[in-house]
Amino acid sequence: LSFIFRKADFKNGMQIPSKLQDLLLPSLKKKWIVQDPRASSPGLQFFLFTDSILRIRDLRPQWVTLAPSWDSSYKMFLAHESSMVWSYLSSIAYHASKGQGADYGYVNFKEGLPIQIEGMALLNKPGNPLKENPCIEKWIHFVLSREIQAKMVQTQWMMPVTEGVLLPQFFDSIKASPKMAVIDLSAEKVDQLLETFQKEVQRDAP
Repeated sequence: LSFIFRKADFKNGMQIPSKLQDLLLPSLKKKWIVQDPRASSPGLQFFLFTDSILRIRDLRPQWVTLAPSWDSSYKMFLAHESSMVWSYLSSIAYHASKGQGADYGYVNFKEGLPIQIEGMALLNKPGNPLKENPCIEKWIHFVLSREIQAKMVQTQWMMPVTEGVLLPQFFDSIKASPKMAVIDLSAEKVDQLLETFQKEVQRDAP
């Protein structure tokens, strides 16, 4: 995850951020969109990522808006309502598939970039759910198969989790693995951050 930016917006000398502290630059005020961490997992990752360096109260005047979802934030970005949007690096591959690869870039923060892993889960309930409904296990194996993972690469625009799946050429621009940021994803940390976030966004509210 990182900020995807429109290169044309930075041709006038506006600085592309290289470290998290740069998000507070006056030139980047109201230039980027992030998702509400109470409703969006990418948004939650952003605030967990920045928590040890930046305060929510300092970030608040800088963002254009808190989008309720990734989808809504990216639509706003494509409508030129911001110069940057917090998103998946695979967004670059999507734009490349549309012949727009040279128009967009991603911010490679010196602090690293957080990794988002999508998953499937089997609810814990009494009995033996796999025995009672064998289709569950079949479905999990189906989704993790190379064939389906290969299709998801270009339909969900996400990296495969199964080894041996070839990436299309659109992913060439993001194949170089950036530095991975280490983030505390414990339930205690998440609860603490969301509590602080709630207080900060309600500050000065009418």
